[in-house]
Amino acid sequence: MSRLKKDIAPGEPHIALRRKGVTYYVPSLFHMAPTHQKIVPLLIRDVLRSKNPLEIYGAQGLRINQEGYILVKNHPIKTLKICGRVMLFTSHNFPSAYGHKDYEFYLLYVDDSLGHKLTICVKVDPSHITAKDLEKDGLLVEITGVLAPFHDGLKQIQASEIRIVGKKADIEVECEWWAHALKTRKSLQTPWIYIPPRTTNVDAPTPVFQYNDLKIRQQKRQVLRSLADDNSHSFAYPRNEPAQVMDSFAIYATEEPNRNLGEARYRTVLQNHQKRHASIARRSELLCGSQEVDTVEVIDLTSE
Repeated sequence: MSRLKKDIAPGEPHIALRRKGVTYYVPSLFHMAPTHQKIVPLLIRDVLRSKNPLEIYGAQGLRINQEGYILVKNHPIKTLKICGRVMLFTSHNFPSAYGHKDYEFYLLYVDDSLGHKLTICVKVDPSHITAKDLEKDGLLVEITGVLAPFHDGLKQIQASEIRIVGKKADIEVECEWWAHALKTRKSLQTPWIYIPPRTTNVDAPTPVFQYNDLKIRQQKRQVLRSLADDNSHSFAYPRNEPAQVMDSFAIYATEEPNRNLGEARYRTVLQNHQKRHASIARRSELLCGSQEVDTVEVIDLTSE
């Protein structure tokens, strides 16, 4: 039997699906992730290999995809930071109508030197850096931003901040960044685990009726039922109707003893009837130990 590629985790509404041993939680729980509202340092390799929310959540991931979220394992990351050297940059200017300011931006192609052809495109506003600085050879920059809509089918970062951290010969700065990003990468390899809160109220009162009480009640009921069945000949029950034993341990006769037996016989049957009920109460008390035994109600047939 072939294994399912996806597990939608029925009965667990906080889980969107499971895939290849990784649990992906619903987007409404992203605020519970350890990477929420944090600037996460990433290698360019990890940014390029990150998953688009649409790949995991389908139509449910449209909103978070527009907000710039990416998924590393199952960690949702919005604001990221990269560091690398500017390999190439281009300047773009689009005239605006109605007297508005022209739309101008730079496209930087940044490489962190940790892989062959691992270059990412970064869109930068000219207010963050000048073209004169970008023309310097081997410029080392640190960029903070979010993933923007793809540029020519490739992932592109929309920079919110860019900082020059070194020149061509500043290898030590680059090595320090690698160590910092690799440490973060190691922590992101462990999937994020979300444990939903308990739905039961731990402060709820303990029920008064415990399991031991139930056993005692069942034992009492069994004794009363067996004795009532054994002594049912003293009642005028129909043959097909068993003696009635209530949960309150009170036995009720549906009919009076037969008065046609004669007055003496009638009184004898009534006395035996009362003695048997007293015996029932004593046997129940002996069976249940020190537990309080409910009283057995007997209908006084002589009051009529």
